[in-house]
Amino acid sequence: MKYHEKGLGADQESEYGEKGNSQLTPLETSKKGDTNLIKALKLGCLVVIFGLIIGGVLILLIFAMWAILAIFFGVISGISFTSPLCWVVGGLISLLIICLEITHKTK
Repeated sequence: MKYHEKGLGADQESEYGEKGNSQLTPLETSKKGDTNLIKALKLGCLVVIFGLIIGGVLILLIFAMWAILAIFFGVISGISFTSPLCWVVGGLISLLIICLEITHKTK
């Protein structure tokens, strides 16, 4: 239906777009805002969950490296891998490797 069939004047035609009323009512505006808020909350939750998963994997890998280096040190030096000295040295070697990698990446 065209504008002239609706009985609208020239001054009223400027208020309407090709697809009808371009102005949103307050109810439609609040629904649109709620939809954007829900999308933002979903995205925020997914980012937090993804960050927790990646952080957990990184911590797991660091502890695995620590354990492997501690066991290697225990085997090489002849110390039992249940000894606290073995785990301290393994942790220090892991810390040294991580620090060297971080400083290498930042240069």
